[in-house]
Amino acid sequence: MDTSTMADSEDMRLQRMGLVQLPDIEDDEAVGEEDFTARAELYGKLKSSALTDNKAFAGNKTAFETTEYNGDRQCVPCYLPIPILKIYGQIPNKLSKSRTDKFVHTGELLAWAMEEAAEWCKEYTTFDTIKGRDMMQNMKVASSPETYTVPDYNENIPSLVINAEEKYKKLYLAAKSGAYKELKLDQISIAYSMIQCNFPMHRDSEASQHYKRVHLLRNGANELKKREVITVNTSLEFKIEDLTQFESSGPLKQSTILDSIYTHVIARGVFEAGSSKNGAELQKSMAKKFMDGMKAACKGNYYDRFRYSLKTIVKREVDDNFTCSWENVESAIYQAVGQENKVKRLHGFNKIKA
Repeated sequence: MDTSTMADSEDMRLQRMGLVQLPDIEDDEAVGEEDFTARAELYGKLKSSALTDNKAFAGNKTAFETTEYNGDRQCVPCYLPIPILKIYGQIPNKLSKSRTDKFVHTGELLAWAMEEAAEWCKEYTTFDTIKGRDMMQNMKVASSPETYTVPDYNENIPSLVINAEEKYKKLYLAAKSGAYKELKLDQISIAYSMIQCNFPMHRDSEASQHYKRVHLLRNGANELKKREVITVNTSLEFKIEDLTQFESSGPLKQSTILDSIYTHVIARGVFEAGSSKNGAELQKSMAKKFMDGMKAACKGNYYDRFRYSLKTIVKREVDDNFTCSWENVESAIYQAVGQENKVKRLHGFNKIKA
C-alpha cells in the first residue's frame, strides 16, 4: 500500500476531529497514561505557574491523575484532553563573546489551554450514561476513546489550541516583561504536552463538578453531544447514501457522509458493531450486498478506485464472501479520493510541461 495514501487517510481522520499531529519538535510529547512521574512533574509546574488559573487546583483533589488509582470504589476515568503549553523565550545575549551563550533564556512557564480544549470537546466529543452498580449511581461521562474515529486523539492536539499560540505568547510576554524588557513576541516559543485526564470519578455529582471545575464545561457532560446508540433492523431497505459528491466535498461534509454511512450499515446489520467504531466488522454473508450498495452510490471510476484500495488493504478479492473492518472501508474511501487527486496533479503537470 502506498504510504502517502495511508498518511492521507490518517490526516483526513484527524481533520474530521479538528486535530493535528503534535509539531515535530523535540520537546513535544504525548504523556502516557502510566507515566506518573511526568504527570506529577507537569502538574507541579502548572500549579505554581503565573499563567495558570488556580481555581482548577482549589481543594485537596488533583485536577488530573498524577498517581495510580488503587482505591476500592468503582470509578470511571475522565477521558478528556489536557493540553499543556510549555512556553519559553530567548533573547540575544549582547554581552556574549562566544557561540555557546549567544542567547539569554527567559525561563519556562506552563499554561493549559483549557478554554480552547473545552470548545473542542463541545464540538467533537460525546457522552454516555453509565449504568452503575454497587454504590455508584448512573453517571453521564465522556465516551471512551475507542468510540471515535481517532481513538488515540489524546496523542494529538486540537487545532483550536494550536491556533491560540499568539494568545499564550502574549500572556507569557506580559508575565516576563518586567524582568526582560527587550523580549519580543517572535522570540517566544511553545512546546506541547498532551495528557488524557484519567481523573477517577465515582458518582454523577462528582463527575459533573470535575467537568465544570477542570474542563470548563458549565453543565458537565451535558455540554457534550450524546453518543448515538444505533438500533439494528435488518428488515428495512439497505441503500448507501449518494457518494457522487464525496470527492468534491470538504472535510466536514465528508465526515458527515461517512458517519451517515456507518450508522446505516450498522443499523441494517451489514456491519456488526464492535467495542470500537473502527473495529465494526463486515458480515461475510453481507459482503456482496455492501459492495453492490457502494457501487450504486458511487460514480463508476470512483467505485473502481475504492474497490482496488479495499482489495489492497485486506489483501484478497472483495466482490463477495469477505470481511473487513469499518476502518478498512474508511481508508479505502479516502485512498480512492487521493488516487484521483494524484491523477489530476499529474495531468496538470504534464500540460504545463508540454
